[in-house]
Amino acid sequence: GCGLHDNSWRKNWSKTAYLNDGSYGCVNLKPSDAPKVWNNIEKNEAVIIYK
Repeated sequence: GCGLHDNSWRKNWSKTAYLNDGSYGCVNLKPSDAPKVWNNIEKNEAVIIYK
């Protein structure tokens, strides 16, 4: 599965970061964006992740 969580240690937030500085399966959120995501989704809501 994939998780969504804040990532305070990430420094590269460019649109191409996933090419060389990506995640191991989770969706990394900027700490400032994490509350916005959590406050706007519901439990068991589908999340579609594109490769």
